Amino acid sequence: MFFLKAPANGEFITSDNPVCRFTNSEGKIEYIFPIDPQIACSVVSGSHKNHYVVKDLTKDELIEYNNRLKDNCNEGYIPLKPPN
Repeated sequence: MFFLKAPANGEFITSDNPVCRFTNSEGKIEYIFPIDPQIACSVVSGSHKNHYVVKDLTKDELIEYNNRLKDNCNEGYIPLKPPN
């Protein structure tokens, strides 16, 4: 299990279908769901079983995860901070 930390200049979105399942770039099944605007949980098949890892994301990685969350929604998604 990984806890993904958004960079200071970004945040995770949420949607009406917040748990997203996809095949990641390593060909493994990954589940992601935002816990709050700054932290998301990622579960990857075959990943660490007895501990967790906190990973600081780059802005590009955050955008990639948010795009997956947007693509997974049924009706719409919710950015937690209004754009400036």
